Amino acid sequence: MEIVASRYTRALSSSLGLRANIGLGIASKIPNVRGVLGMSELSPGVTYEIVYVVKLTKSSSGWEHPINLRLIVPGGETKIRQVSLLMDPIGEWFELNLGSFQAKDGETGHLNFDIFEHGGHWKNGLIVKSAIIRPKH
Repeated sequence: MEIVASRYTRALSSSLGLRANIGLGIASKIPNVRGVLGMSELSPGVTYEIVYVVKLTKSSSGWEHPINLRLIVPGGETKIRQVSLLMDPIGEWFELNLGSFQAKDGETGHLNFDIFEHGGHWKNGLIVKSAIIRPKH
């Protein structure tokens, strides 16, 4: 799995796997954190979900303006959700669910997923701990 942050987002650390520990602190007018995973890494017939584990700091601001959570599976199916983090807990880890998909036998290509917002509203104080791709129960 590859995780990339926009040039406007400071990356603190990164490691790879189906659980990527990212460690990003976001202070940006154009937040963008995206991940890519080859479908060959997943088991056919299993339904997976993708979540980012995040935390808002006490000094966070700008998160009342929605951000986009996007999931693109091979074949072009795109799922986009808009969420506001205004009601989410401050100082506690929580999950942003990007959606679910089913891995198909013989499927090639890449799964793409990201958090983005290009509305021009400054945001700061969001820490992205990890991206997790796991079987959906």
